[in-house]
Amino acid sequence: MNVAGWRPHLGGLPRAFWMLWVGTLVNRLGGFVVPFLSLYLTRSRGMSIGDTGLIVSLYGLGLIGAGPLGGWVADRWGRKPAILIGLGAGGTCAIALGCSKRLEFIALFTFLLALLGEMYRPGVQAAVADLVPSKDRPRAYGLIYWAINLGFAIAVSAAGFFVERGYGVLFYIDGITSIAYAVLVLVAVPETRPPGVREATPGERSSLVAPLMDPVFGRFLLGTLFLVLVFWQHQVALPVDLTAHGVSPATYGRLIGINGFLIVVLQPFVAEFLGRRDRSNVLAIACLLVGLGFGMNALVTTTPLFGVAIAVWTLGEIAYFPLANALVADLAPTAQRGRYQGLFSMVGGVAGVVAPVTGGVLLQHAGRIAVWGVCLGLGILAAGTQLGLGRRLRARFKPAAHIDTEP
Repeated sequence: MNVAGWRPHLGGLPRAFWMLWVGTLVNRLGGFVVPFLSLYLTRSRGMSIGDTGLIVSLYGLGLIGAGPLGGWVADRWGRKPAILIGLGAGGTCAIALGCSKRLEFIALFTFLLALLGEMYRPGVQAAVADLVPSKDRPRAYGLIYWAINLGFAIAVSAAGFFVERGYGVLFYIDGITSIAYAVLVLVAVPETRPPGVREATPGERSSLVAPLMDPVFGRFLLGTLFLVLVFWQHQVALPVDLTAHGVSPATYGRLIGINGFLIVVLQPFVAEFLGRRDRSNVLAIACLLVGLGFGMNALVTTTPLFGVAIAVWTLGEIAYFPLANALVADLAPTAQRGRYQGLFSMVGGVAGVVAPVTGGVLLQHAGRIAVWGVCLGLGILAAGTQLGLGRRLRARFKPAAHIDTEP
């Protein structure tokens, strides 16, 4: 094995970063609750489809608040408290949800699972920005994204084995892996927030949405929203449309598996390469790939071509999200790193609530051509937004040559 060949992709990152990477992988190995929540509520708890939809919506609402809350805690109290509170509370809520039988308790713990259990993410992203210099951040965030998808792929593969022993087991394992991540952070990851953050003004400390005063960041978030509205169509519109074209659930599982396979195989190797390119150009190309990949569904009707379309938008996903995290870290003042990452996470939560509903309604009433045409249009709009930021980004980072010296 040529160890030297892996060094550009894995080398030079601090031990604390790798502890966060290991913890992310462990946590995602138990990531059962979200993908199996609807099945659990309908099959194990006997809930109606209407009540199940309400519960899933509560999770989405909690997710919207988790990013800003976690980012504020990470900036105000430290990255480590934000991570520990989120993982500890999330693990506890997952276990409590698995034990709950009454509707009101299921609703409460589902909402808290999202609101509290996901607030650790901005803390992790801010800690990576603290630990890793700008030139290495695309690679570092790419590796974190890789761990998320690697763990999830393994978890989904193993889920069938655990479901045979009862849906509750999924929730217990999810909770235990979250708490295990918290223990790892407690004993092996130091507080990474630079001491200067404590000198931030009261206004900087108190405002959850202070980063929105940054016009470059605000425009970047708008472009990201356009993109993730497209990306989230894989939750409802894509499986419904493919099923209508004769794709069986088993075949759909294999098709969507292309997404996870490509991320696991390619992600560690492309982030370092893309990190050396102009970021607005790479993000714009990534948006075009996502829009094109979903837009292709308006024309294709065969299983192999559906697979090609999934591969195209997956390439856009691989290029966009780690580099976007790195850009957010570069844009953020040290005292607001958590809140910048928190608002970036919130955009995904908003799209996770809005996109499945709007995509489903559009598919039902306007047809598949309209759905995938809108996706293509939004991808182009997102690309134009990111491309339009190029001059501002180059001007903003020019004094530091796109690289900062403090880790």
